[in-house]
Amino acid sequence: MWAQEPASGPCRSPSQHRQTAKIISGDGLLTDTFSTPNSDFADEFPSSEVVGIDLAPTQPSWVPPNCRFELDDASRPWTFDDESFDYIHIRWMMGCFEDWVRVYKECFRCLKPGGWVEHIDCSTVIRSNNNTIPEDSIWTDWTRAFTEVANKTGRTLRIIDDDIYAGWMKEAGFEDVHTKPIVTPIGSWPAEPRMKEIGQFNKLAAEMGLEGYVLYLMTTVLGWEYEEVQVWLAKVRQGLRNKSQQPLMTW
Repeated sequence: MWAQEPASGPCRSPSQHRQTAKIISGDGLLTDTFSTPNSDFADEFPSSEVVGIDLAPTQPSWVPPNCRFELDDASRPWTFDDESFDYIHIRWMMGCFEDWVRVYKECFRCLKPGGWVEHIDCSTVIRSNNNTIPEDSIWTDWTRAFTEVANKTGRTLRIIDDDIYAGWMKEAGFEDVHTKPIVTPIGSWPAEPRMKEIGQFNKLAAEMGLEGYVLYLMTTVLGWEYEEVQVWLAKVRQGLRNKSQQPLMTW
């Protein structure tokens, strides 16, 4: 989704004019930022100045000369001056903030007139278009578990569901708010080559990151035992490899 601060027309390409961009991206679920999107953006738009923030000094030792990182907490009042940025990018921050409207208000304050904020996140609801996922599947448990986490932490994971974040942006003062849902497969079940490749990457990323996604949340927030989490994760992995199901995730 993207939205414009009221004023002039769409933000011009950073490749044409020297502009400033702020990147807030992460692994979601109670984390802050990640370095790769910042470096990629800086490489693609060398005339821009890119600032990324993180809660911990975990950035690479080499970054493009027009990119820098700062230690900061995006959930607290931002230290940047008013009208500091032409473009603010927020990616995969579900579960990170208790008050999204406040975060968007900081975006609004720090954007120059006519600037844009872009927010990319995903839903925790895994579904199918052809009823291949039964009601009692592990994916139902997956959604239920993360909903319980959100209820206990006060940090909602329902960001893009029903375009909730569009309402938050408008409440923060943004106009010209657009949403673009993107549905992607999980697994190699699609027949179309591009979707098959995307599904394979989604499945690989999920398998590699599963324990990192859930271990802290399930043990610390929900009070599960370590062994209980491992049994549950085994069921999730089985769900990922179940070729009779055709799971989809929405961004």
